[in-house]
Amino acid sequence: MGSAYALAATMPNLNSTRLGISVIISVVVLVVLVTVVKLHPFVSLILSGLVVGLASGYGPVKTVTSFTTSFGSTMASVGILIGLGAMLGRLLMDTGAADSIVDTLVSRSSPAMIPWTMALIGALIGLPMFFEVGLVMMVPVVILVVRRTHLPLMRVAIPTLAGLSVMHAAVPPHPGPLAALSCFNNANIGLTMMFGIPIAILTIVIVGPAFSKLASKWVPVGAPEEFVPPSERNNQQPRAVPPFRLSIICIVLPALLMLIASVFEIVDSADYKSGALWSQMVIFLGKPEMALLMALLVSMVILGVSGHVPFSTMNASLSASLPTVAGVLLIVGGGGGYKGMLVDTGIGSMIGSFVDHSHSRFCCSVG
Repeated sequence: MGSAYALAATMPNLNSTRLGISVIISVVVLVVLVTVVKLHPFVSLILSGLVVGLASGYGPVKTVTSFTTSFGSTMASVGILIGLGAMLGRLLMDTGAADSIVDTLVSRSSPAMIPWTMALIGALIGLPMFFEVGLVMMVPVVILVVRRTHLPLMRVAIPTLAGLSVMHAAVPPHPGPLAALSCFNNANIGLTMMFGIPIAILTIVIVGPAFSKLASKWVPVGAPEEFVPPSERNNQQPRAVPPFRLSIICIVLPALLMLIASVFEIVDSADYKSGALWSQMVIFLGKPEMALLMALLVSMVILGVSGHVPFSTMNASLSASLPTVAGVLLIVGGGGGYKGMLVDTGIGSMIGSFVDHSHSRFCCSVG
């Protein structure tokens, strides 16, 4: 423990005890502001960051500079991705591409396969789409599937929610995984997806179709009678949807471009670093920002032509997608600013050194 405090005190020449007290106070302030006062998380993160800087003796000017610099670096790494991801998700929903995938997969599944199919749909929809958007879109689908198949509600709803939530929590380009990756130097989003998607699939299987068997016994209910899906409402005209194959291409294209670049780097590192034009193009298209941008532009062309959707309508969908993620962007950036305060004051190094020292001491005592 002594070495941890010594390291913290030598970085910005701050008192180690004061650093420990300041981070505890800041966490308490953050929790109270968010849960008790109900203040917006973005403002709460700013105030908590100020508490760290001022209480630790880092200095008011340095505190503001550190927070804003870290806020900017976090937004630079994740802001574009979150914005483009939200646009792509909204475009898939408004043009009917998401409906095409849902209708096709459900129509080809037997009742026994429905939970697995709904988990797959949730994962596919959850890959480019925010959880909240996917949830709003999938609730009518879940109710309709339950009514058609007469399965318990939990057998359909749990797998769908598992696919949506696990993808949102574990796989880029969603805010959580991107914020975590921003903490590491030279983090590779494509490589993260390469290993993250198989882990996410395994998790979905366990907490989705497998768990839904138990959940349906605990809560044996069917579809709520008072809920009427949009497709069953009076005077609701079915809309034309894009072909299933084209809709799938639009969803998997960004992940495919990033994975190709990551595999290229692993398999042929010499050509990857050669600087040849073709290798530069693979790397360029595999950059997360470019992969999402290409997927968005390709989707606008494919879905616009196949579904006869006017450009103005698609452009309106892009505009409508941004207000819903503005708060998310600020919260993620605020979290980055708070993290920057912990790093710049030396608290991060103090905690890391303390954990390493404690682990070493534990291993020595066990041995």
